[in-house]
Amino acid sequence: MSYEEPPVAEFDYLVNGYEVDIENESTNAQNFTWNFGDGVGLEENDLLVNHEYQNTGQYEIELLAFSENCGTDTIAKLIEIIDTSEVGLNAIDGLERCWTLKNNPVKEVLILMNDCDENFIEKARIYSLDGKEIIFDNGNNAHSISVGSLRSGIYFVVINADGGFEVLRFLKE
Repeated sequence: MSYEEPPVAEFDYLVNGYEVDIENESTNAQNFTWNFGDGVGLEENDLLVNHEYQNTGQYEIELLAFSENCGTDTIAKLIEIIDTSEVGLNAIDGLERCWTLKNNPVKEVLILMNDCDENFIEKARIYSLDGKEIIFDNGNNAHSISVGSLRSGIYFVVINADGGFEVLRFLKE
């Protein structure tokens, strides 16, 4: 008599505008059912799943992992779809635009270019499209940020400099 491990449902995701790329990381399961929280469901055994939402808002993605002999497991994660057309502005509320990106899209290192004479970076933060802070750089007036570990997709860098801030959007290849 052999013992089988029960299924463990798990997934990771990347929000890119209205689309979500999902990687199924479940173990010990053969069949999967997805509920995307917008009335759409899917039975899909592929490890990579893509879903496009029609509206902004918060959605709960639920994954049911089935094992023929050991039952089921469920996991749910809350995501947020936001309209990035306004978030990606380079200048905020009339502030002078001082920062641009030298390389966009970027593969390994994001290079920030200063177009003003006396601006220095106090801190820079990188956010995913769903608003999660991914990288925090505490300044040191560095004008480059290593992003090689990020997955491909669209991100935002928020630059705090001289009492103000700017938000720049970039594509990680």
